[in-house]
Amino acid sequence: MKKVDAYTLPELVVAMVISSILIIIILTAYRFISYQFSVFYQRSLAAQELIIADQLLRNDIKNSRSVSHEEDNTIVFNTRDNLEVIYSFENNYLEREGYAGKEKFPINIEKLHFSYLQFENYETKNLTGITIDLLMNGHFINLSYRKSYDNSFYFRKMKQFERRH
Repeated sequence: MKKVDAYTLPELVVAMVISSILIIIILTAYRFISYQFSVFYQRSLAAQELIIADQLLRNDIKNSRSVSHEEDNTIVFNTRDNLEVIYSFENNYLEREGYAGKEKFPINIEKLHFSYLQFENYETKNLTGITIDLLMNGHFINLSYRKSYDNSFYFRKMKQFERRH
């Protein structure tokens, strides 16, 4: 009888067990890496939304003629082109209504604080500062914005103040 070169049954069983263990390890690593990528991707999208909202808010403050606090959580920016940009701050989002329509940013706002323009003991609706405390990925972030007005704005406001009082 001629001898055939082949593997024995125990050798094949050992090879199958080793390859099964390797496949389980590789699949577990793949699931873990996929999950971590998903978490990273979601955090990156949230950070990107925050950066865009922050840049828009900074640009609107910079390019506005005046900023006024209208309702509880609504701010109106009057631009130099006599247009209005309206921001609404809610607990889970920031909404901006401007030239290009409405935009919603999913931002978890914890606290808002406004600083107002004052003449003597009279407080106006015009804002000089906005502070937003928000929660993002378990971390508190503090954003502060300042608005400075030109002399002609102060002069007009002072005249309005004198007429009322």
